[in-house]
Amino acid sequence: MHNDKNLFFGFTTAQWRLFVVVLVIGLSFVVFHILQGRNLNNTAALYIGLPLLFALGISLSPKAKTTTGATMKGLTIALFLSGPILMEGFICILFASPILYTIAGLVAWMADRIKSKKNNQTKVQLSAVVTILLFASLEGTPYELFSFGNRYQVSYTEVVDRGIDAVKDNLSYPTLTATDRPLFLRLFPFPVNVSGEGLQVGAEHRVDFIYKKWIVTNEHVGSTIFRVAEVNENSIRFEIPHDSSYLSHYMTWTNSAVSLEPLSASSTRIKWTLEFTRDLDPAWYFGPLQTYAAWLTAKVLVKNAAA
Repeated sequence: MHNDKNLFFGFTTAQWRLFVVVLVIGLSFVVFHILQGRNLNNTAALYIGLPLLFALGISLSPKAKTTTGATMKGLTIALFLSGPILMEGFICILFASPILYTIAGLVAWMADRIKSKKNNQTKVQLSAVVTILLFASLEGTPYELFSFGNRYQVSYTEVVDRGIDAVKDNLSYPTLTATDRPLFLRLFPFPVNVSGEGLQVGAEHRVDFIYKKWIVTNEHVGSTIFRVAEVNENSIRFEIPHDSSYLSHYMTWTNSAVSLEPLSASSTRIKWTLEFTRDLDPAWYFGPLQTYAAWLTAKVLVKNAAA
């Protein structure tokens, strides 16, 4: 009879290992729903705290070849299940996966070092890393000490071969097409319909979106309204009174402004400025991603204004 037989309640080591992995995944889902119920599912508690909990749980499971391998496998399974079980969309899973793998992998790797070296120095290092990650996971929670500014402004400027009147006509009757979009923006929902016209104060332009959360199914339908708030001879500012698009879960547009500088009868310098608040934490990860996406969006808006 193998030593693995009847290890505990008649189950083998391999069976207990699988049980612990499933248990950790299940507990991770429970923690997710608790965070969601407390409106903390966009904070660092999810993107740092949850993979930290996951990695520590896996590290306590019966001995596998490596904690890192078991953690990466378990996390991958969890990410595949997160769509139908946690109702997350493709965008969220795609952009969250690097930070989830990094945090979980770091903790698991250090746990492997402890098991192989068995010295106090490695244990101290792991304790320090875990402590830092625990504090980092508080970002975005009611503990303001651990939060950072979430307001951003980005601009894109280009000289186009269009007169200022032609540019204003394009802005009065906006159209958006899916062609020539940067690859990064193609990952995000794109308008299927644009309605509204005019540049007088109070005029509204409505942009409708359809986003398939699971790439080919589970549609999310929403719209964003851009209302003209200020108009000057060479500038227009839009406010965003309504946004039910899928991206509104992760960022909030606050202002959209375009300034026009006529350089000649057929040349205009266009500068488009977008302002938004970041609704995802941690800032060091999601801040640069959202800033880059907003900058590319401003670039596309300039291109459309000059079309």
